[in-house]
Amino acid sequence: MDEDDAHERAEKIQPFKRRRTKGFIKLTSYLEAVLRKDKVQERIEGIRALPEGSAERQSEVEALCNDWGLHDTSLQEIVSEYVNTGHYDRDENMIAYSYDLAYLEDTKDRMTTDDEYFDNKLFNTTLDKEYPIAIRISANASIQDIVNFVNKNSKIIKLFQKPYKDPGIEIGKHRSRSAGSQKVADFIYAHRDLSIEEIRKKLSAQKIHLDPGHIGKIRSLEKKRRK
Repeated sequence: MDEDDAHERAEKIQPFKRRRTKGFIKLTSYLEAVLRKDKVQERIEGIRALPEGSAERQSEVEALCNDWGLHDTSLQEIVSEYVNTGHYDRDENMIAYSYDLAYLEDTKDRMTTDDEYFDNKLFNTTLDKEYPIAIRISANASIQDIVNFVNKNSKIIKLFQKPYKDPGIEIGKHRSRSAGSQKVADFIYAHRDLSIEEIRKKLSAQKIHLDPGHIGKIRSLEKKRRK
């Protein structure tokens, strides 16, 4: 590979490196460590002695992967290619495959994959209405891995959420108030039909002193919030 080819390849790979999560990097390092183990190499040699393309050979590859916790289908494809051809290229895998210590899932899509276990009526339950988007987490993921996964996939998560968003639901659009502040707001709203000066006097009688502008602002906000 000449210098120009190497530069072009580096430019091609770099965006993928920036987007990859900590979980992807950890799994890649683990996969490579497993493939270097003497006992794994010995087992691979035994698998290579089986007929190419045979069901027995593929079954042995899957068993090898499962024994080492490489359950993701992408990881199993990489191992299968390595067993069959001896080829392994980290940079190529970075482009071709996507695996992680967490997995983003639309629960409605999940339920259509196994009709016997996931009855579509299940989607109408309270739990699935409240949480239609799921993030599956590996038992080996750290808190940092999970946070990194969410941060790296924030745009995709928003896309998953979009079909389920109800414009009439205003969760997150209202500021939390202290009990005292809310009590004042409730009082002003209860007397919203009075003039601001009359409301100010009633508040003063309760030793709550607010200027007319503040009272007017609270009254306007409460009317808008309670529509």
